[in-house]
Formats: sequence, structure tokens, C-alpha cells
Amino acid sequence: MIAEAAAAGFVETGHGRIPRLQILTIDGILNYRDVPRLPVIDTTAFKKAPKEKQGGQGALDL
Repeated sequence: MIAEAAAAGFVETGHGRIPRLQILTIDGILNYRDVPRLPVIDTTAFKKAPKEKQGGQGALDL
């Protein structure tokens, strides 16, 4: 299983190489021994929604 994960290769990102397949165990994750290597997410790429004016809740037309 380790050989297959190594044969999958790496992903080249702007922040370095990250393995395509990573073998982690639940026990290792819960005990902080196994940590997945994930690409860094650039949060400046997302626009923030404009805030709504606080006009209160309107009445329902029933």
C-alpha cells in the first residue's frame, strides 16, 4: 500500500510539493501523530459579500 501511494507521485503547488496519496490512520489523526499535508488556501481570492442594512424583519403577507 505504501508503494502504491509513493507511485502516485506529487502535486506541484506554489507552496511546494504535496503527495497525491497520503496514508493516515484514525488513531494517528486523533493522537496528532498523522497530519495530512494540504495545500495552502489563499483567502484573498474570495470576495466578501456586502453587508445588508439592518432594516428589521418585514411582516408576512398571509
